[in-house]
Amino acid sequence: MKKRIIIALVLLLAGCDLVTTRPPEPPGKSSSNNITATSESALFDNLIASFKEGIVENYIACFADTTFTNNEFVFIPSSDAKSLPAFDSWDIESERLFFRNLKTAVKPETSITLELLNENVNHFGGDSSLYQYDYSLRLSPNDPSLSSEYKGSAQFKTYKGWNQQFVIGEWRDIKVEGYPSLSELKGRLSN
Repeated sequence: MKKRIIIALVLLLAGCDLVTTRPPEPPGKSSSNNITATSESALFDNLIASFKEGIVENYIACFADTTFTNNEFVFIPSSDAKSLPAFDSWDIESERLFFRNLKTAVKPETSITLELLNENVNHFGGDSSLYQYDYSLRLSPNDPSLSSEYKGSAQFKTYKGWNQQFVIGEWRDIKVEGYPSLSELKGRLSN
């Protein structure tokens, strides 16, 4: 009788496949492509990825922070947007608010695409540079009064912080004819 019970248990366990290992699951998709900005190239890759991924902290990490540098972040809006009240006291928290509002202003399951084109660089020694790009920011807004494309030129002053990472210390936006500038979008979404 004991033999039959043992044989029945062995057959039951063998049939349930309890002792074999399952195939490994594929790794989950990383939630962020943010990398340590030990070069200006990595810094701008992070800026582009932050828009695509919509991760506020990755966006803010691109800007100067007095914790790691002597420079405070400064945004200089395009001439057509300078008069907007939002730019009277623009700071890093204004950038954070803009980016949060931007994420909610776009249709769900769509990404925001920032392209930086026609790079022009002036290096001022090992710790700072001036980068100029033509930019295009594309999005799918919920509000039909928002444009789906913003274009202009951007000048970025970059600095290497004490943590050996590059950050944007100053961002100057320059409007081009025929398109709204990113400054217009920032001014509108800063409430």
